[in-house]
Amino acid sequence: MEYDGDFGGRYEKSRFECVNQSFFNPAINAARGIAFQMQAAVNGLRVNFYNAVSPRVTKLYSSEHHEEMMDLVFMSSKLAFFLIMFFSIPMLIETPYILHLWLGTVPEYSILFTRLVIIELTIDIFNNPLDNALGASGRVRQFQIWVSSLLLLIVPLSYLALKVAEYPEIPFVISMLVSILCFFPRLYFVRKFIALPVRQYLWKVVFVSYRVLIIASLPPLICYVMMEDDFYRLIVVCITSCISSALCIYWLGLNLIERNYVKKYVLKLPFIKSL
Repeated sequence: MEYDGDFGGRYEKSRFECVNQSFFNPAINAARGIAFQMQAAVNGLRVNFYNAVSPRVTKLYSSEHHEEMMDLVFMSSKLAFFLIMFFSIPMLIETPYILHLWLGTVPEYSILFTRLVIIELTIDIFNNPLDNALGASGRVRQFQIWVSSLLLLIVPLSYLALKVAEYPEIPFVISMLVSILCFFPRLYFVRKFIALPVRQYLWKVVFVSYRVLIIASLPPLICYVMMEDDFYRLIVVCITSCISSALCIYWLGLNLIERNYVKKYVLKLPFIKSL
């Protein structure tokens, strides 16, 4: 889970490692490290994207352009999800072969851990735009208390669950569930403090995003199932995923205004202008 800027997030990150080291051998901890390296590679895209969007959200709020700010929160939420999705689909499908190419010998649990942390990224992605909107309002005290308190539950819950059954994936699953749980106080406070229409956000952003993810995943999954496990399949899955994702994002994920925005942005790219 990614949550910077509060005590709960920092505590969760540091103590998560202690829980794993207390219960499991170095090989499993090494597999966990590999998974988080893969996650960091994808997560960097999210960080850069929101670093660019956040100042604009703050500026619109401070200038009292409320409707434009809401539009930006909605659009940036979807675009960030689609950006992560674009790279996550082939990584999730071809995790075993990608790790084999990278490491040669793949440690036990590396594949499972990698898939779990990437799935958590697709869940946690919607927290950032809501954090940005709340940060622009300056009313973050109550919100941080609630979210930090939930994050603090990860360590004791993981510890208790591992005492019952020592499955290495338990802390990852609990972290994922807490990430989902943290989404609800965020929705409550953005509705309370900046009047964000929660139902519209859930329908137009969250539902649409996951619908696109499911549909876009089908063609590369079919290629994965029907082809033999080799480098050629990896290339085909990646190409199919890129085409499927691009088409689904454009036609199913974006409304008319967002399509026009993407068109204008693409036409401004230097290599497009040179054509």
